Amino acid sequence: MNGRQAQTGEQALPRFVVAGRRGVLAALVGISATVALLSAGTARLVSLLSHEHDQTGAILLVGGLLGLVIGTSGLRVLERRLAERLGQDYVHEIRKELIRGALAPGRSPSLGITIARTSNDLNSVRNWVTHGIAGAVSGVPLILALTAALWLMAPPLALAVIGPLLGGVALLALISRPTFDRARALRKARGRLAGQITDTVNAATAVRSAGGEERELGRVDRLGREVAAAAIERATLAGSLRGSAIGAASATAVAVAATGAFTGLDAGLVAAALTVVSMIAGPVHDLGRIVEYRQSYRAACRSIAPALGRRLAGNTEGAVSANSIGLVVAGLDIGGTPVPELAAGPGETILLHGADHTYVEEIFHALLGAHPAARVILNGKNVFAMSPAERRQCLGYAARGLALERGQLRRAVRYRCPDADDAQFETVIDRAGLGETIARLPKGALTMLRRGGEPLSTPERAKVHLARATLGNPPLLLLNHVDADLDANGMTALRDILTDYPGIVLAATDDPSLLPHPHRIWPGRHHEPLPIS
Repeated sequence: MNGRQAQTGEQALPRFVVAGRRGVLAALVGISATVALLSAGTARLVSLLSHEHDQTGAILLVGGLLGLVIGTSGLRVLERRLAERLGQDYVHEIRKELIRGALAPGRSPSLGITIARTSNDLNSVRNWVTHGIAGAVSGVPLILALTAALWLMAPPLALAVIGPLLGGVALLALISRPTFDRARALRKARGRLAGQITDTVNAATAVRSAGGEERELGRVDRLGREVAAAAIERATLAGSLRGSAIGAASATAVAVAATGAFTGLDAGLVAAALTVVSMIAGPVHDLGRIVEYRQSYRAACRSIAPALGRRLAGNTEGAVSANSIGLVVAGLDIGGTPVPELAAGPGETILLHGADHTYVEEIFHALLGAHPAARVILNGKNVFAMSPAERRQCLGYAARGLALERGQLRRAVRYRCPDADDAQFETVIDRAGLGETIARLPKGALTMLRRGGEPLSTPERAKVHLARATLGNPPLLLLNHVDADLDANGMTALRDILTDYPGIVLAATDDPSLLPHPHRIWPGRHHEPLPIS
């Protein structure tokens, strides 16, 4: 991988040539070689047919030509199928990595940008693999093989083909760089537009209440015009690429015909050469698309690479022995200010209090394993180093404003503990005050949740999060102002849960009276750490 590839972000993408795709590439090469042989045979039969005067022989030659044409067509169908399979397989792998990156600790990409990456950018990757790589693998060998065959038949005619092709390749190379720049500019414009539309739709109520519809539409209009202008500029260069390739293909036919006329070569050789030119015309036309797709792919890599999930190296050293029970938080630094260490044991409730909302949110991120430099040790294990399966068993988290995943309500409650049995499910929904909600829904626990939790109300969604967080009584329960979304029934349920919760509870709330007494305050006030049992 060279420096230029690193600049465009290609090295951050998953490896393309791996075991599963290597076989498909080999098959494409085999198809290309076979098509080249069939095409050379077609050219040879055309040459023989031009000199055949016997009717029976001519019929046999025509039959042979039809067989070769049918065989070539069948191979092209198979080639297209394999190329699409190759592209879809690679895009599927990148798509999963993009979602992994969006879910990674500390990442909060715009919804519009994420959608753009998983649609427009991945479509560019697919086009490059399906039509670019596969097209080059199948087309370039065919051009070389047929040109070599033509050289064996008549070197002057081969030179007549090579000249225009080299000129076309040079022109494509010249146009490729500005094509990349325009593709990059178009992607940036699309990203800005996607982000603006997403933010506008999410803030629809605020926009309407402030009478800002026309202002927001004006911003969308301006960004949309920028996208249109960038798309037109890119299309102009893309057309130049394709026009150059088509011109090169047409020039080869003219050059072959002119060479045959001026040199007095045999008419059969000229006919065979023109047959070869017609066969390589398709791959030569594709060269323009290949360069276009390549530049679009390089531009897409610039957008995709930063979003791919990459697990950061963090502080995975343990602060206590593997047999220790409790929580230790150390080495946490927020905004250049060290956070006092914390040590807590089972049954403790701690009020998480800080100078501002951002400070408290950063602490929650660290407790959830999203702060690599901090040491958050729970029952002898570093939270940052835990696998997702371990983390969901050890941590329960509920916060105000959290969206729910698309799926059945039953799945949402059991999301942390998918293996929870019916008895555990019934217990936790009653404890969280969800029983009446589920009873009034026509489909009960099988109700499909969409768009962040509809058809549930905000208090009902908060109860689902509370039920999920407490299912199985995880050793560490984190509550981030979830009480702000609860109704009176939910507040009662929350008080009951906190009264005798067996694990460690860290809660941020504007109503500390919710928490049982005694409880500690951290890190707003300094206390001596309690020993861990």
